[in-house]
Amino acid sequence: MRTKWMLTFIVSLSMFAPMSFAQQDEINECLVEPSIDQVTLKLDPECPLGDGLWGDVPPRHADSILWIQCRFDQFPMSSQAYSFLYANVSETIVEQYDGKGYRCLIGPYADHQQASLEQRHLKAHPHFNTVFLREVKRL
Repeated sequence: MRTKWMLTFIVSLSMFAPMSFAQQDEINECLVEPSIDQVTLKLDPECPLGDGLWGDVPPRHADSILWIQCRFDQFPMSSQAYSFLYANVSETIVEQYDGKGYRCLIGPYADHQQASLEQRHLKAHPHFNTVFLREVKRL
């Protein structure tokens, strides 16, 4: 009986796995490998950054991709700031110069609750008290 239950469980999981991997590929399509002199990943220039969600505003679309914008500054982040982020977030950290300044993004997140939780945690730190969520509607 136990073998039959395990087989049913494995088969049911395998039906959802292709959907999960396809969804993960779609979410990560904006990330590109860093060049030799870069520490973090960077974004494809065609990647939409989305619209800001200020305060506790929920995403407008149920299937949105979310980013946490952790800062925008004239100078790159310090190694101490990176250390803090690596210890406190679950997704990829991206810092990219866009011609005007260095934008730090964390993500992409498919789960609004996880993104909000990490955003609130970062806001408690004085260096990241202006973080906010960005929403990108999937096509």
